[in-house]
Amino acid sequence: MAQVYLSLGSNCQREQHLSNALDRLNERFGELVVSPVYQSSATTLADAQGSPIADYYNLVVGLICDISPCELVNWNRQLEACEDRRRPDNGRVTLDVDLLLYDNLCMSEGEIVLPGADILTRAYVLRPLADIAGAHCYPATENTYQTLWEHFAKKPLLTPVDFVWGERVISTAAIGLML
Repeated sequence: MAQVYLSLGSNCQREQHLSNALDRLNERFGELVVSPVYQSSATTLADAQGSPIADYYNLVVGLICDISPCELVNWNRQLEACEDRRRPDNGRVTLDVDLLLYDNLCMSEGEIVLPGADILTRAYVLRPLADIAGAHCYPATENTYQTLWEHFAKKPLLTPVDFVWGERVISTAAIGLML
């Protein structure tokens, strides 16, 4: 069994796709630790047709996993496919699920890079990870995720949003909510 953290994001029917993903993760892996949901602006200003791209909702989920990193990445891709994820997505993402951490494993094999590179480069990944695993250390260092967030050089505007999943409200008031 491994402690795993996943990054989830959506900018297309955000509430629906993220709620569906949380439902499936909860059904498959049991109890989840869910970060607050943050809204961030899309990195592209318009899609191929010139239409503006909606802001993203991003969060991080912690869970206990009983399958290998490779099997988990494959499971994540199937989860994305269930939410009609298409690649390339032209800036419209129904659901993106990325493996960030698998215990303290460090590896680079095909599509799997652990720890996930986005942890150190994307505020919308590091901030929610620091919210639920702030005291844990980035593998092979003594830097906690909270310290990494405090020293993050480019802190773009991340707006916490209240997010309803089932009958539960996920907000910054409930950081590290166990669901």
